[in-house]
Amino acid sequence: MGCPIAKHAKEYGYEELLPYLCKTDHSLAHVLHAKLIRTQIEILGGDYCDYWYVGDKSEAAKAYADLEEI
Repeated sequence: MGCPIAKHAKEYGYEELLPYLCKTDHSLAHVLHAKLIRTQIEILGGDYCDYWYVGDKSEAAKAYADLEEI
């Protein structure tokens, strides 16, 4: 199936901007007192986009504290 946003960006020639757009998801999570855990995104060569939101003080957030924000 793939990421429809990545597909659209590739189709219309702005795929180089998409990683910046994806990074804004982390800002939104912060405002919501959450942590976005994402290990890969399709536009940066991942097989798919994976993500989940957890509370910013949760054990999962602590476990992934050093994960790069992609």
